[in-house]
Amino acid sequence: EMLPYVVLNMPANVHTLVGSRHALPSDARDLLQRGDLALLDQDDLRFRVEESLELLRARFGNDIDADTAARVHDAVGGWPLGVQLAISVAERSDAPVAMLTSLGAHGVDLRLHAAAAMLGSLEPTMQEFLVTLVPLDRLHPDLCVLMTGRDDAPAVLSRLNNETPVLHAAEGQDWYRMHAVCRHALRQRFDALPAGRRKTLHWRAAQWLHDRQLLDEAAEHALAAERSAI
Repeated sequence: EMLPYVVLNMPANVHTLVGSRHALPSDARDLLQRGDLALLDQDDLRFRVEESLELLRARFGNDIDADTAARVHDAVGGWPLGVQLAISVAERSDAPVAMLTSLGAHGVDLRLHAAAAMLGSLEPTMQEFLVTLVPLDRLHPDLCVLMTGRDDAPAVLSRLNNETPVLHAAEGQDWYRMHAVCRHALRQRFDALPAGRRKTLHWRAAQWLHDRQLLDEAAEHALAAERSAI
């Protein structure tokens, strides 16, 4: 809340860098329109292919060709930690360059390693909470209460957003998104739930979204729940 005041009142020769996992308040977004504030989001922080190649060659030398680096880069979507995790996996191999080539060709394996690293520190109850939310493209606190049956779902979402890279807040909204890497890994656990449980969760989402006129998303969940009408 102090950000707009600080930006508007600091000396002209001072530049401030602020990191936050929260969406900007509305008055701070006004500063963006005026050009007094520059916003860097997760897309801006992704590596370029050239940067991924540079990092991989810094560790493994010129044995890493541009094609292998590009495959690894694409497998992690330019995510810097993903490239680091690929390096970590390759370093444990007797043939690291061959391992990177394999990881780049089978990006799912690499994403699973990355997801395991992010989720490993969470307690089992938190992981189960996230598994329940896997079918949702976007996470609203009220919807998550309905999906999980937990009244503390808003607080849990806030904690995950503030303390882990598993969630990130959608800009300027009350919604969150689950990191695609984590969601992919947790999808296997969701798919292992009994079919009736999966349909129940989809139906809950369909009804909640329909009531808020989010009809396209509601229809997708109704279809997954094998319901012809909401």
